[in-house]
Amino acid sequence: MNVTRVNKLEVNNTIVDFANIGDVPMPINPRWDTEESKIYDSQYAYDRSQFRKIGLFDNKKEVNDWARNFMHTHIFPKFVEDWRFNNAYPCSLAFLKDNSIMNVTLLRDSVGFGQPIHSDPQFHIFAGAIHLQDSPNNGTIFARRNYQQHAGSYLNEGWEMTHRSPSDKFSGSVWATMADSHHGVDIVTSERLIYLIIGAWEHSIFGDKFVIVNT
Repeated sequence: MNVTRVNKLEVNNTIVDFANIGDVPMPINPRWDTEESKIYDSQYAYDRSQFRKIGLFDNKKEVNDWARNFMHTHIFPKFVEDWRFNNAYPCSLAFLKDNSIMNVTLLRDSVGFGQPIHSDPQFHIFAGAIHLQDSPNNGTIFARRNYQQHAGSYLNEGWEMTHRSPSDKFSGSVWATMADSHHGVDIVTSERLIYLIIGAWEHSIFGDKFVIVNT
């Protein structure tokens, strides 16, 4: 396993890349929930979310437990080492472990999917994607504004890419949610099958939502 914190000066938030994770539990009996996937439907012409599906699977609790251990053991220590994370979340490693909660969602992105560059809601502490199959050059992209251009929704529309996550099987990234943590997904060229991890503070008004689904 290779876990590396991204140290590029042009990156404005804390990002941890990883590769060759050997113990990721694969989803058992995955099936695609058409109704649940409608949360990604959009009326915006630039939003290609209609190519994304949410999956149900039988070993949800096993995967959530694995993700929690992975975050606590490999990702959180990298977070608290970074001055950018400490500026946004001045807390100890023990506090982060004891007071955060997370949930894993299975997603399948078909060819043509794209996610406009955006920043996550501030009640999310972090988010991440673990690729479950090879999808070359289709990892999450991180971007900063180019103020010489009008800001659109994708790269080269007022945004400059600062980093791209690895997207081989059992690789990916986790990133902290900060004021300038803009990211998205460029138009994918091969199917992506990923676990999406989202974390929040357990004792926030949003914590109950995560408790309900974290089973």
